[in-house]
Amino acid sequence: MLCASCWPLGAQGLSILSGNQFTSTEDSQEYSGYGHYANPRSGVSYSYQDPVYTGGDELTEDSSNSKLLAGNIGSTDANDMVYLGNTSGVTVVSLTYDLGSICEVDTVDVWALCGEDTQIKKVTYSVSEDGVNYSGMGTVYPGYPSGDTVLQIRKSNSTPKLGRYVKVLVEEQTLDYTGDWSFRVSLGEVVVLGTPYEVEPEPEDPPLGPTGVLSGNTFTSQEDFQHYGSLAYYGNPRSGVSYSYEDAVYTGGDELSEDPFRVKLNSGKVSSADAADMLYLGNTSGVTQISIVYDLGVECEVDTVDTWVFCGAGTQIKKVTSYISSNGVSYSTVKSSIVPYPSGDTMIQVSQTPGSLMTGRYVKVVIEEQPLDYLDNWSYTASIGEIVIIGRAPDAAGPVFLLSDNHLRSSGSYNTSMLQIATGATYQWTTKEPFVTDGHLIASDEDDANDGVGGLPDLTDGSDTQTDVSMVCTSSIGTEGDYAGVQFDLKDVYELGEIDLWTLADANSYMDGYEVLISNNGSDYTSLGFTVNTHPRSSNGMVNAWTGGLSGQNARYVKIIMHNANDSQQLTVGEIAIWGTRPYDISLPVNSQPEPVSTDARLKNYSKLYLDWSNYNHVVNDVNQYKIYIETQNFSTVSGLTPVKTISPGSKAPRQSGELLRLGAGDHLLHCRDTTDECRSRARGCQSAGADHAGSDRYHRQDQASVQYQ
Repeated sequence: MLCASCWPLGAQGLSILSGNQFTSTEDSQEYSGYGHYANPRSGVSYSYQDPVYTGGDELTEDSSNSKLLAGNIGSTDANDMVYLGNTSGVTVVSLTYDLGSICEVDTVDVWALCGEDTQIKKVTYSVSEDGVNYSGMGTVYPGYPSGDTVLQIRKSNSTPKLGRYVKVLVEEQTLDYTGDWSFRVSLGEVVVLGTPYEVEPEPEDPPLGPTGVLSGNTFTSQEDFQHYGSLAYYGNPRSGVSYSYEDAVYTGGDELSEDPFRVKLNSGKVSSADAADMLYLGNTSGVTQISIVYDLGVECEVDTVDTWVFCGAGTQIKKVTSYISSNGVSYSTVKSSIVPYPSGDTMIQVSQTPGSLMTGRYVKVVIEEQPLDYLDNWSYTASIGEIVIIGRAPDAAGPVFLLSDNHLRSSGSYNTSMLQIATGATYQWTTKEPFVTDGHLIASDEDDANDGVGGLPDLTDGSDTQTDVSMVCTSSIGTEGDYAGVQFDLKDVYELGEIDLWTLADANSYMDGYEVLISNNGSDYTSLGFTVNTHPRSSNGMVNAWTGGLSGQNARYVKIIMHNANDSQQLTVGEIAIWGTRPYDISLPVNSQPEPVSTDARLKNYSKLYLDWSNYNHVVNDVNQYKIYIETQNFSTVSGLTPVKTISPGSKAPRQSGELLRLGAGDHLLHCRDTTDECRSRARGCQSAGADHAGSDRYHRQDQASVQYQ
């Protein structure tokens, strides 16, 4: 006989956590309303612990630890039930279930045979998160049956218990219902009910970006470029970085008055000893010592700490020590360096690299003055120039790739260590109004036979600071205030990240800025704004007028309109590099079965139909290309069909106002579907519309259309 509960818990949305393999009618009647009834949870197991007076039956009777999950809750067959005991004394056995993960445990059912020679006295239930510390659910005392009966001994809690481990302690009664001795514990199924606990996953750390300048320095000089020009963030300083002064000794407070806005140590010009670029601290009795703490904004991997100090008459640094910390409190030493005496007034680069990988958000640099200078006179000041921290910072957007097919040289800003997508990109100069490029500038792009890399186009030959005529494009003299335009075709739609534009900045040649425009079809362009060249003419060399913050802008065509300053006799342009990434995962499959969206169809006359899907949200669904299909029969898939027209509004592009299609006399029903052959983004566009002749020259209706997602 089976004695089971009469109230269903399945309506509460609970699941079977214990992985039972149910098969019988009784199983279905009791548990089919719960989750995981037909698909038992995997990764669940149980074990026996601390049995008392069982004679080892749990080992021989259930050697594979499976009988209590085998289903058939009403069965007393030896294949489905574990008989423990048959020894002197009261049998006690402990079962521990490992649910595989943290769950909310609501109810535990123990199915046990009570009857002649076998009777359960009590069952105690408890739950644990770690398998060591348990919290009790309670104890149930089953009553005596009137005959041999498989009892459901259930314990439920009004508030679920959180845990991974469920312990069931079963104790035998001394006498059975007839008043004779009970010789054994007879256990059937144990069923744990509840809800798998959805633990909020820890956010993954974003990947580290390329090696770059972490300290946010704004570089301007040729010496800056020679030392740091090949590093990321050289032309686009990291934001969110700051530094402060701590524990100054014998500085007279000069660090506050000399650098009130905390900018001098990040201002660039590493070789400059000018007071505008250098921090002079001291001029008081005693040896000056100062501590500078950089907050990099986030945890970074630090490779090198460069401290530029000035040593000479009346100023000498004794020692520089750098430290790193994750919390700004506990620091680990990166390195300590003794600064040598110079033979004259000299800027010295103290470069410190840790012996092993070090990570942290805070970098501290402690600088100690030497009592005497190289002339054996008193050193009165500690003279500190630039501090440059090099390493890798997290980059949530992931790595950016070179998209413009620039040649990669063995060294320099565009070297073989750069990430690049072989796009096959090309470019051409604009020659139409209103931005007509000077003919001499275009011609100078063709004299590239001596560029040292096989005569590549000047804008993508991998140069940076070089001013050789074979590596740059130069306009005619007397082009003050003129424009020059160049259009890149990346051959596919990519998500843009940033743009490098190298140009000569000196007294006679100066581009004061440029506009960036993007397009997906090469005809309709959207402006991304004007980038001002912030490098001064005193740079007297090639500078990178960098544009960043383009993330989220997708385009195939990139047009750059440069403006020669009104007082610049000549425009000189070197390398142009476009960076970005694929806006989609090329491994995702193509689904030819679209989902419905709304499309408007309007029959203009007996041979022309207008389709308008401008109400469809391109931005949200990231559609990049539409393909129009015309068939004489209704269809729900485009597999095997050939489009009659392709439209490329582009991912996140302006709305497409409509497309004109000509219908033959037999084309009574029209359907359009978009299934892009080449994925332009995470989504693919799909449209359908219908038009019926209906004897009217102006027929307007709303049909269903589809967007096909990858």
